[in-house]
Amino acid sequence: MATTLDRHSGLQFTSGAVDYIGLEILEHEDGVGTIWLAIPKNHDLDTGPVTPVVVLAPDVVTPV
Repeated sequence: MATTLDRHSGLQFTSGAVDYIGLEILEHEDGVGTIWLAIPKNHDLDTGPVTPVVVLAPDVVTPV
């Protein structure tokens, strides 16, 4: 069952064994996944600022 999200829902997901918090949906590709601007969920801010990355989330979201 797909989860319906808007473009700024803050989805939490795992991709490539890294946990992310999605900041914004960039594009949805049916059967492939959803491309997000995201940040690593477990980033230690004491080590430095977090840099957003473009990452493919599993195909479990449907943008509205």
